[in-house]
Amino acid sequence: MLASGTEFKIANLFSRRSNAFSIRRMPANQALAAAAFVTMTFGGASMLLADDAKSKPIVIEGAQTTLVTDLTLAAPIAGRVMSVTATEGQQVSKSDVLVQLDDRRAKAELAAAESAAKAAELRSTSDVDQRYAEWTREVRMRELEQSIDANKRYQNSVTATEIDRLQLVIDQAGLSIEQARKELEVAEAQADEKLSLVEMAKLRLSEHRVDSPVEGNVAETMVSVGEWVEAGAPLLRVVSLDPIRVSGFVDGRVHGGELKGRPVEFEWTQSIGGEDQSIVLSGEVTFVSLEVHPVNSQVRMWATLRNPDQLARPGVRGTMRILPAVGEAKTPAE
Repeated sequence: MLASGTEFKIANLFSRRSNAFSIRRMPANQALAAAAFVTMTFGGASMLLADDAKSKPIVIEGAQTTLVTDLTLAAPIAGRVMSVTATEGQQVSKSDVLVQLDDRRAKAELAAAESAAKAAELRSTSDVDQRYAEWTREVRMRELEQSIDANKRYQNSVTATEIDRLQLVIDQAGLSIEQARKELEVAEAQADEKLSLVEMAKLRLSEHRVDSPVEGNVAETMVSVGEWVEAGAPLLRVVSLDPIRVSGFVDGRVHGGELKGRPVEFEWTQSIGGEDQSIVLSGEVTFVSLEVHPVNSQVRMWATLRNPDQLARPGVRGTMRILPAVGEAKTPAE
């Protein structure tokens, strides 16, 4: 209900509205002034109602909790189930191995890829051919220099053919050096390729293992040891109760996206030790639908609640209170 002052203002609005039709009979300046007065009055009332809506909690009865995280884990590849380490109801941590497929072939392929990568690495770091070509060129260059010096001292002591042969050997050694460098670069590239093949083999091996992507509980197992599964076949279902979602409906004519981010309390009664106890969880509005129901003008919304003790479970019904946003609550009039 509205405050008494608000009710008085709204009642006066309707009494003034009956006189609005007499504006057309007034002089122009009086009619404009009267119209401005009516507009300001109705506008002020609308702002007052909006302020009241923001400053008061929105109570939703019959709100219901649902899961935020409900994952069905499927087989990445086809294979035979070697082990199922998780049981229904078991609490699991992130990255825990839940299902193991037969990975013997994948392990052998990984070992072969690692050996090939090691051999490629050895070839890529071996510069024997390059050093041999450099040493050959150095020796032949000294022979050529000695032959030229000998001819200077004793004319025609070394034939021109021999000098040409030495020069050819030197040129060949230079080309051998260049070839050895290119082969070394190719070997390095091949080593990188083999390393990539190792990573691919590791990836294939990891596809034989199904890990838990979140911390939660195993809700259902769908396979048994020894069973053959195809790629994409469901293996088990993992759920998490923290956080948990509570959903309800609000009047779409009054509320909308401005509710997102507002604090929320969810309260329900639960029997603990044979006694009914009231439990309250806190959170915030995380979603408000853009669609308004054409019949009742309701809008679906939900909030995400912190549930560290996992007291709230899916399907619990209770009362959700959407509290005023921080800084929007009105102070009592003095």
